[in-house]
Amino acid sequence: MVYRRRHEQRQVWRAIKPLMLVVVAALFIAGALAFLAPTTARAATGGVLYSPNLSTYPNADASYPRVIRLEANGSANGTLLATFSRSGHGGPSDFPIYRSLDGGVTWSTSPISVVSDTVHGWSIDAPTLFELPQAVGTLPAGAILAAGTAWIHGPIVNGSLTGADYRQQDMQVYVSLNQGQSWSYHSSCASSSNMPNQPGYGIWEPSFALDSQGRLVCYYSDERLRDSGYNQILSHTIWNTTTQSWGTPAFDVGVQDNQKRPGMSIVVKLPNGQYMMSYELCLNGFDPDTACAVYVKTSPDGVNWAPVDSLGTRVETTDGRHFLHTPYLAWSPAGGPNGTLLLAGQRLVTGPDGGPVNNAPGNGRTLMMSTNLGAAGSWYELPAPFTVDPVGYYSSADAASGCAAYSPVLLPSKAGTSVLYLAGVQIANGNCETRFGTAGIGSLPFYAPLANGIDAGWTTYGGSWIVTGGEYRNTASGAGHKAVAGSTAWGDYTLQADVRLDGAGQAGLIARVTSPGTGSDAFRGYYVGIESSTGNLIIGRMDNNYTGLGSVALSGGVSVGSWYRLVVQVVGCTTTASAQPVTSTVTPTTLSVTNTGCFATGQVGVRSHFTPASWRNVTVTASGVAGSSPAPYLAPFASGSATGWTTYGGTWSVANDEYRNTSGRAGEKSVAGNSTWTNYTVQADVSLTSLGANANAGLIAR
Repeated sequence: MVYRRRHEQRQVWRAIKPLMLVVVAALFIAGALAFLAPTTARAATGGVLYSPNLSTYPNADASYPRVIRLEANGSANGTLLATFSRSGHGGPSDFPIYRSLDGGVTWSTSPISVVSDTVHGWSIDAPTLFELPQAVGTLPAGAILAAGTAWIHGPIVNGSLTGADYRQQDMQVYVSLNQGQSWSYHSSCASSSNMPNQPGYGIWEPSFALDSQGRLVCYYSDERLRDSGYNQILSHTIWNTTTQSWGTPAFDVGVQDNQKRPGMSIVVKLPNGQYMMSYELCLNGFDPDTACAVYVKTSPDGVNWAPVDSLGTRVETTDGRHFLHTPYLAWSPAGGPNGTLLLAGQRLVTGPDGGPVNNAPGNGRTLMMSTNLGAAGSWYELPAPFTVDPVGYYSSADAASGCAAYSPVLLPSKAGTSVLYLAGVQIANGNCETRFGTAGIGSLPFYAPLANGIDAGWTTYGGSWIVTGGEYRNTASGAGHKAVAGSTAWGDYTLQADVRLDGAGQAGLIARVTSPGTGSDAFRGYYVGIESSTGNLIIGRMDNNYTGLGSVALSGGVSVGSWYRLVVQVVGCTTTASAQPVTSTVTPTTLSVTNTGCFATGQVGVRSHFTPASWRNVTVTASGVAGSSPAPYLAPFASGSATGWTTYGGTWSVANDEYRNTSGRAGEKSVAGNSTWTNYTVQADVSLTSLGANANAGLIAR
């Protein structure tokens, strides 16, 4: 279904973590999780790739984004190209191409090119981008394809097209041989003519992949068999390098019952050699806002999806949360031997296909992931890089326009540990602008991105949240305000952070979180906090109500305005916590409880209760030992000192949680830890603040 509407060498280290660590050549290091130069930012809403000029074009829209990374273009490899469907801008709809040279952090301020229908001059919609990883016939490796469905439009009135003639449609393919700087018409992988002049008899939503034989495949949604009992069918055609034409259409998913309506296919290759397709399954005769659940189906070669009437598996979590509408599937190499499948969709709901369904609390702010090749029962949630609110609906009777979060796109980083997310976000005229943002994919270890002045990958429930100076702050005082990050797949792990009460009350960390929502006790999982009135360290179980599991008096009590280091370890059904003032050298206060029938997996988060509070240096590492008191080494820079560090050369100082060497001579170093340490992990953020001929900086171990 298509949405149709309309010198000297200086260095810096920060965030040094465990074990024997030494700094080589000069740098600056900042405390435990890295918080560089103080910055202030509101909770992440995503950067704006493009926003229409509504004063000039009051009906303009920019939605349905796509993005790729160049990997077969030599020196241009790593460049990102993004586009979207631009309409209502004074001409036929088209695809402007934007470029990023820094992994999607920033983008060109204007398009480097535009893909438009140069054959008929029609509007073109539902874009896709694809880079050929190898030569296909006369197309060389690195050729970039752009495609969409073009159709006849009516005259332009006030910058917007009037009417559309669906009797003729053309799924046009354009090619660029210069990294997206210019485009030429290549072919049409599907077309229709003399069909009824109404939606419901068209061809939509192209996407590309190479099959197991290296052949170029064009996948699309096909309504042309509607009068034969197929409300819609997913089809593909293969580029014939001999005849230089597209072959006969073949069917991938379709049921001849005039009801089931599969659409919007995306195909990725899995590490086991199989292929996986994601698609939505709408139901004719049902409100699409109660149907259109997301499914995945596998193929051995990318073109054989038999039996065609097999739907595959509905994507859902173990507690029944699933997407409705417009899925996008991507694969990341991180996360284990199978990598990680990532899935985005428009709405997150609970309930059966066809309804009744209810929006889940994470609607507009959730992705799904699987580290087990998408097997049933292996899908978990993680926060999207930014929140889309409101989320769009198919029905024009709903308040939110259809374009918001309609067909978002995902692009994992080269290493696979983070993902770039683009989506349409509603603007004043009811249409959309295109936004982007990046966050982790839920792999461990996890580090909060607060040093960058944003909380990308965190989802808040209640409160008023800001990032400033490397601190995550809730400036509101209310019941059970929380922010959640990470994956619901996480099981045994250690969560650490510095926590400060900015008023009388309690605040701390939450672990194994599922089903979060707004409200005092609105989640399932565990809460570890410190409380000013009692001076206690507490552990409780949350299941939409609170059950205290244990408490212990913190040595010296709990003072408002002071930083405390909390360490929470969940292993099996045992939760172990420790707390101490950040500046203290005394043994931490510890508490351990075992909860029969425990929550086995879940996200992490921060929580405050009837007080504003702040957090910094948030990290999560895998596993631990049940019942032990974890006391990892953390650099003391957050307290403004370098106690325990011995320097050899250089000029060293601590400021703003950073350890700095402002000298620029050979091999200057600072050393900490114990010479008996053997197997360990050293982590830090490192910055070269100026470059000399032989400038380098880093860490030393053992």
